[in-house]
Amino acid sequence: MFRYVSVVDMKNEIKFEGGNVCVCKNGIVSFTTSVDKLELEHAQGFIDCLVSLGQTTDVLVLFDAKSLKESTAAAVKKYTAEKLEKNATALAVLNNSAVSRFLIHTFLAIYRPNIPVRMFEDEAQAKEWLLEFKAPQ
Repeated sequence: MFRYVSVVDMKNEIKFEGGNVCVCKNGIVSFTTSVDKLELEHAQGFIDCLVSLGQTTDVLVLFDAKSLKESTAAAVKKYTAEKLEKNATALAVLNNSAVSRFLIHTFLAIYRPNIPVRMFEDEAQAKEWLLEFKAPQ
């Protein structure tokens, strides 16, 4: 069952067990993990936060996976094939270790998302890349 740990700013940021989700001023949705292992409830928590924040279509996702050391297959499936592709336009993944790069490459090889996905070490470069996919207003 999903439960909120705390609410920082209901319109812009939600903290939950496993991380936090923030909608940046430029429209990018940032998901930062606070756990070593991404479990199914964390992936579902992220999706629930998107819905709570009204971010359900054409979402530009910045996933900070720097603390991630492992993930369950169920979490990856829920996060990608079942939900993420239905909501997101592009996904930028921040990583800073060989372990997270290996996990991300494995994820891409197995699930082959139908959205652009790219890894970055620099957050500014990741955001710049994501904004290339922003729908004109």
